Amino acid sequence: MGSSSDGGVIRLPRDEVDNLTVGFDDEAPRRSSPFPRPTKLGRYIVLDVLGIGGMGYVCTAYDPKLDRKVAIKLLRERYRDDRRSTTGQARLVREAQALAKLTHPNIVTVHDVDTHDGQIYMAMEYVDGESIEQWLKKPRPWREIVDVFIAAARGLAAAHGAGITHRDFKPSNVLLGRDGRVLVVDFGLAKSERGPDSVAPVPLGDARGVMEVIGSTQDAKLTQAGRTVGTPAYMAPEQFLGLGADIKTDQFSFGVSLYEALYGDLPFPDTSGDELVEMAGSGRVLEPPETVVPSWVFKVVQRTLQPHPEDRYPSMHEVIAALQADPARRRRRLLMGGTGGVLVGLVGALLFMGRAAEPEDQVCRGAETHMRGVWSPDQAERVREAFAATGKPFAGFAWDAVSRGLDDYGHRWVELHTQVCEATNVRREQSAALMDVRMSCLERGRQEVRALVDLFAEADDEVVEKAADAVQDLWDIERCASVQEDATAVTDPVMAAGVQELDGFQARIRALDRTGKLDRALETAELALQRAKEVGHEPSLAWAQYNAARLRYSRAPDKAAVRDDLVEAIALAGRTQQPELEARAWAKLMALESGPLDHPDVALTLRLPAQLAADRSNDDLAQAELHRTTGMVLARSGDLEGGLEEMQKAREAFESHYGPRYHGVAVLWINIGAVHGQLERNEDALRAFDQAIAIVRQNAGPDHPWLAAALLNRGSALKAEQDYERAYQSYEQALRIYQGIFPADDRRVLRTRTGMAQALRNLGRLEEARAELEAIIPLLEHDPRDLANAHLSLAEVFEDLAREASAAGRDGGPQWSLAEEHYLRTIELSAKTSSARFVPVGQQRLCALQLARGRADAGLPYCEAAWSARDAADSTDGFDAEQIVELLVAIFRQRGEPERAIERLRERIDELVAAAHDDRSAGLRLRLADLLWERGQPDEARAEASRARRLWLDAGRDARLAEADRWLHSHRLGE
Repeated sequence: MGSSSDGGVIRLPRDEVDNLTVGFDDEAPRRSSPFPRPTKLGRYIVLDVLGIGGMGYVCTAYDPKLDRKVAIKLLRERYRDDRRSTTGQARLVREAQALAKLTHPNIVTVHDVDTHDGQIYMAMEYVDGESIEQWLKKPRPWREIVDVFIAAARGLAAAHGAGITHRDFKPSNVLLGRDGRVLVVDFGLAKSERGPDSVAPVPLGDARGVMEVIGSTQDAKLTQAGRTVGTPAYMAPEQFLGLGADIKTDQFSFGVSLYEALYGDLPFPDTSGDELVEMAGSGRVLEPPETVVPSWVFKVVQRTLQPHPEDRYPSMHEVIAALQADPARRRRRLLMGGTGGVLVGLVGALLFMGRAAEPEDQVCRGAETHMRGVWSPDQAERVREAFAATGKPFAGFAWDAVSRGLDDYGHRWVELHTQVCEATNVRREQSAALMDVRMSCLERGRQEVRALVDLFAEADDEVVEKAADAVQDLWDIERCASVQEDATAVTDPVMAAGVQELDGFQARIRALDRTGKLDRALETAELALQRAKEVGHEPSLAWAQYNAARLRYSRAPDKAAVRDDLVEAIALAGRTQQPELEARAWAKLMALESGPLDHPDVALTLRLPAQLAADRSNDDLAQAELHRTTGMVLARSGDLEGGLEEMQKAREAFESHYGPRYHGVAVLWINIGAVHGQLERNEDALRAFDQAIAIVRQNAGPDHPWLAAALLNRGSALKAEQDYERAYQSYEQALRIYQGIFPADDRRVLRTRTGMAQALRNLGRLEEARAELEAIIPLLEHDPRDLANAHLSLAEVFEDLAREASAAGRDGGPQWSLAEEHYLRTIELSAKTSSARFVPVGQQRLCALQLARGRADAGLPYCEAAWSARDAADSTDGFDAEQIVELLVAIFRQRGEPERAIERLRERIDELVAAAHDDRSAGLRLRLADLLWERGQPDEARAEASRARRLWLDAGRDARLAEADRWLHSHRLGE
């Protein structure tokens, strides 16, 4: 086999430099010459050198922060003050920029770019494996070679889709990991298509003057006239002529590399540079020797090597499609499937290439191998190490859950894959076309496993926190056994390759989304949408449009534009007969209108078309999602009973599909508990929160932050139930979890401590509550909303201390003053927030405080201000419009203004009746009865008291019922 170059990098195990290698400078590096290198680069500890180039070297290093091995590129010390260091450093920066834009399983990942002693270095993913150049030193089946190059082509296609041209593709720049991954590396010569490649063209006769490899360029400053870019043996003719590099030059380099891999030699004679330029420019490709490689493969390679770029394939997507379009496979399918066996996808071809001659009992035995390509023992160990490196207390439990989940998913995938294969190839009960549809469905699940495992292998705290739930949300492969042929089937091989690429995008988007990487998910979704428009497959475009819209919903500030995106996704889903997608898009639009756009009435009008789409889909998950969204919309609109009913339906649907331990069921239990709390059904709320706690504890273990969140909700419900001791215990358990994970000033820690302080106050442990709140307040300066809440709680403590002092005969004046000071601080801070939610609460408390101190006139302005804000503040925790009316009644009575008191009481009662909340009016009616009796209106007074009694009787409020009975007994007519 002809030798290939390393583009100026000497691999240490090799004995000599290939004759076509061109160094970064005029002086080739000497193997024997020593070179200084640091033992540490930033936080990275240098371990070993992988290769040395004219201007730099690549080494392995240890990252102690994340406990992982990385690869690092750094310029050599001797070029520190050389002008070429500027070129090399710029190249390294450009390489990092190019790679950072790409998120793809076939492209190496960049972790970090920094400087050391004035030199730029780049830390990137360490791939445990070998280059394709090394891999090819052993004989390989031609089909296996083609499959590996197809994977590399996908990496190039993704780079091209992001506007990046590699410009130095060759076998040594493709790595094959021990886990089976194929990754394109060394984008050091890459350029962005957004910048010009302004190499000056030169005559063919002068081409040897440009045979020097130079640095990465994105603009004219970095590309010098008369210098070309690349490794000569793999360069396209136009690169020799200085005409610039683009996706077609990468395709040529790919063709050279594939020819060499398949036929054991380069496609152009391995002679002098001038002859190489002339041969490549003429298009005279060496005829391959006697070989088992089919002629159709040579024809594909031959087209990639055409001297004129316009004669090559339009893009790498067409190259991929051509390499997948095995004629033998097509013939076999036609024989098996009759006239119905037309080409509907490429997944079957990918998974079963080369098996035409295998016995029937062997042809369906490859499923386990395919799954091991994405989830193997080596990959599992990488994930385990990455999880452990985070040091989080829940990491071990998360790893166990992920390992079990992926193992189980893999076993089910293998079983289904084998069943689908045998249905066509053994039992002959299923057409080849239908097999392809079902294999495509299964492949989507496998791609999602690959995308998740890639993220897990580089896990940070956030990924580990969400990992177990992300595995639960993997593509539902059970449906694949029954899916039928539909309108989304693809017959054109080029489009089929594009659709397969888009499926890969969707797998990565889902993985990023479910592990909390929303910014990266949105960036990938935007790329997928752009690519979907190029592919032109409307069903895939509909999904791409929906994914981009739902992620913009979370991240983009312009929510009105998101509405337009969702409407477009709905239209596309309807036009392509995808009711499941249409139902999901309708549900997301409902959530958008109800939440960020604050149009709950509009949201409710969308319920009918959403339900019609869900019914057409015959998909239980689409129905469950719609019930969940409808429940949230109804609850936000004030229909708590209707919202609760829909949430219960969603919970039952998710339980039926996933089982009771599904994390979505736990979230629904928390929402159900919150609605019960709003309805003052505290016992029901507690039962719901306890259900959520049990699920989270099973799924995530005893130290997970989601368990703490559920305990925090439970504490609030217990506090509302006035079970302050158990509330304190629940807060205490939540705090133990949070403090083991987050720093002292984390919002979750501080909110939990505030809840504990409130429980302490309610337990009468006022000095403990005061000390806790005074310790919290300095840590909350960055968060005005939570700081306002803490001041509010501290004001309440001081008010209680004042009452306690007064009751004991001591002077409570200092405490009253401190309480007033903190209420005023609450109002001031809350006014600075977008919602200003604690302003009316603080005004209400100040009114009550002034009234308690005998200062009715001073309290009146605060009560009137809070009363004016009642519509906006009515759902705010701590705000009580009925209590404000009670305070105003007390003030008006002290001021001798009973008419104003009666007027305010009637106004609030009428509001509650109009809002179907008459049950909340009972206390006000009894207060109105007092005033009416005092004014000499006994019949009206007793009517109001009787109405209050009936309301309390219906609500089962025995204590208040007794209060009404006492009033009626003591206010009998004629007495």
